[in-house]
Amino acid sequence: MGERDIWLVKVADMMLIIQKKVQAIVALDYLTMTGYWCELHPVGMAYVARAAPLRRLLAYWFGSRGRYLFHGAAVGEPEVGS
Repeated sequence: MGERDIWLVKVADMMLIIQKKVQAIVALDYLTMTGYWCELHPVGMAYVARAAPLRRLLAYWFGSRGRYLFHGAAVGEPEVGS
């Protein structure tokens, strides 16, 4: 079996999401309900990570409460849809 890319680690009152491939750590402090993003090489961050750096953290937080995070969009034309 291959090596994991993402680890979830609970430390005291914090949840750490360690992402090996992008060399980043995302953390949620349960006491203050504050999220943190730490990127080793921010200059080379992928567009997706720059656009939504706390996406994994939010997905975990919603999931731990039986909820799901998703994104939806629609494209239409004034003559066709309303």
